[in-house]
Amino acid sequence: MTAALAERGLTIHRASVGRFLHREGKSFKKTVLPAEQLKPKLMRRRAQWMRYQTRIDPTRLVFLDDMGQDQHGAVARLGGRGSG
Repeated sequence: MTAALAERGLTIHRASVGRFLHREGKSFKKTVLPAEQLKPKLMRRRAQWMRYQTRIDPTRLVFLDDMGQDQHGAVARLGGRGSG
């Protein structure tokens, strides 16, 4: 759009055009859904999972942090050196 406006002698930054289109409700965010999400069986399973989540006691949840692992999944040593 900025190129089309430039052809008419108007110099406008593309961010200004984007803000204008957003204010006018003409912009949209693209959302890409995997095709699997549209399959009826998976839609039913997702709905079941969402209903089941209401029965989970949040005080019983355990969160695991993977900061102590290297990229291959091995637990990092807490100290010392290997023999060698």
